[in-house]
Amino acid sequence: MHKEPVVLSVESVSKQFGDFIALKELSLDVYSGEVLALIGANGAGKSTLLKIMMGALAPTSGGVYFNGRSVTHLPMHRRAHLGMSMGAQRSQGFAQLTVYDNLLCAVLAKTSKAYHGWRGANTMHSAKQAVAGLLAAFQLDTWCHHLVMTLPYGTRRILELAMAFSGNPSLVILDEPCAGLNHQEAQHMVALIGRMRAEKTLLLVEHDMDIVFALANRIAVVDHGVMIACASPSEIGSHPGVRAAYLGDMPHA
Repeated sequence: MHKEPVVLSVESVSKQFGDFIALKELSLDVYSGEVLALIGANGAGKSTLLKIMMGALAPTSGGVYFNGRSVTHLPMHRRAHLGMSMGAQRSQGFAQLTVYDNLLCAVLAKTSKAYHGWRGANTMHSAKQAVAGLLAAFQLDTWCHHLVMTLPYGTRRILELAMAFSGNPSLVILDEPCAGLNHQEAQHMVALIGRMRAEKTLLLVEHDMDIVFALANRIAVVDHGVMIACASPSEIGSHPGVRAAYLGDMPHA
């Protein structure tokens, strides 16, 4: 029994593309303060579910609720203003702007305050404070004035992570944050996420099971558009249905 409030709730969501059923009456709750990992084989329905959560796709049936409010028919930018944020698999920063300016854009994009022109935005005291905090938290201070196009790939991924945490979101969805990173870079990314988990509610999609088991409080497993299990890492590691569908003989029991 969970005492924490539900931040995000997916209720009996189905998604059909013609004759193909991508999701079938799938339900999932994300609780405040937890790290919930979403796993499943390629084609299991994870990407479709994420797009429905974020508003990039509308469900065929069912609903999505964020902090108790139905957001089923709200577009992505409205959900972002309500406090839902997502870090994509690929870096989406502005390549010809600096790290600082990318973070400033991210902070301002998630506020409801209108501003007139870049010069006015750059002088906003609260936005500059927020950027300074992000630079420190994600160890990007030394890259502050570098153009994004000149950054090493691993640093660009960290910038993407920092942008996802901008604007003080109540839920951060991370879609394979360690994709394309070498072992050392992935370890650094996991350490950064681990530090942020104490402050935010996280929904993590990741294929590397070592990362999943290192970070997650609970693991939800999707197979052929159906939620087959959602439990603690130890329970998932020994779940016969999950092992048959995804984990195989991985020693996480």
